[in-house]
Amino acid sequence: MSGIEHIINMIIDKAVEKELKIIEEAENYQRERLQLAEDKAQERAQAELEKAQREADAVLERHAASLKLQKKHKILETKEKIVKEVLEKALEETSKAVNKPAYSKVLERLIIDGAIALNVDDLELVLPKGQSQKINLSSIAKEIENQTGRKVSIKTAKDTVRSRGGVIVRVSDGTKWVDNTVEARLERFEGKIRDKISSELFP
Repeated sequence: MSGIEHIINMIIDKAVEKELKIIEEAENYQRERLQLAEDKAQERAQAELEKAQREADAVLERHAASLKLQKKHKILETKEKIVKEVLEKALEETSKAVNKPAYSKVLERLIIDGAIALNVDDLELVLPKGQSQKINLSSIAKEIENQTGRKVSIKTAKDTVRSRGGVIVRVSDGTKWVDNTVEARLERFEGKIRDKISSELFP
């Protein structure tokens, strides 16, 4: 082999070696870029997955909270229905109690309480229709005197009150009164009655 051929072969070898090196570097660069692209794709996929998981968890939490609220509302609704039924039953029983002998004592107690609260001498009693015969005015006046030390004049009013039972005790001139009808007392003490019913039924 002549010197020129040797030189030519060396140049060709170096060119081939350089070309191979360039190809290898290009392949390495391509692999690195592919790996980087794959890593970024995985990161994005993981981020999307985590985002989807967070959104799913949030939806489940809202759904669970909604179900819990609905359950609580349903329980309260049911309790309220039961309490109302008990109150209505109590009113029905009160209506029946009006025809029992013990009702006269209850009515007298309501009259005395109203009279003491008003603290006047002349009183009128407004009763439901047909109930004036259930009371003894003289014995009621005497009991009020015993408890207050003052004599009072009591009479039944000509007008009546639409009520299941009880009485309106008022000053004779109509300027002041105490409404001790069943309905009025139920309204005044409804909160305490409801609490009592709830504590008995839902301890």
